[in-house]
Amino acid sequence: VLRDITIVDTPGTNSIVQNHQTITENYIPRSDLVVFVFPAKNPHTASAWELLSHVRGEWLRKTVFILQQLDLASQHEISINQERVKQYARERNVQNPVVFTVSAKREFEGASDSGFAEFRRFLQGAVESGEVWRMKIEGSLNTVRKIIGDLLAKLRREELIVSQDKAFYQDLLARVRARR
Repeated sequence: VLRDITIVDTPGTNSIVQNHQTITENYIPRSDLVVFVFPAKNPHTASAWELLSHVRGEWLRKTVFILQQLDLASQHEISINQERVKQYARERNVQNPVVFTVSAKREFEGASDSGFAEFRRFLQGAVESGEVWRMKIEGSLNTVRKIIGDLLAKLRREELIVSQDKAFYQDLLARVRARR
């Protein structure tokens, strides 16, 4: 799969190193797929969810989610947190959020229940089906739509300001004429 795609592990969010989040924020707009990774026991990191708001709202990137350290959480925690991640994602404009649960420890031990096989199948399917190229085109198209939408909104605001200035000018002219 890695012959056809590149995976970049960015520093993420909520780091003690000041520019880590900036590095991540600068890289994401150029990506085709954003994979958010959370601990299976606690996917409630506010800074990551704020970043997701930008990923979906500003940059319009396709996003999937991974709950890692599956082996450290109970099945009940995993179930609740999978639903919570889907809820958080839907609140940030991710339709049909995809959530994978993985355990690097179980993968290293050779266990078939590590969750990595499903994620690898997802990536391989995206590459083999041409989904990666569709994501690239959709990402670019969505970015263009966002830029055009922002420009149109700015143009409408400017148009309103000019209209208000014209009205003010006409009112001033009327006052001057009335005083003459």
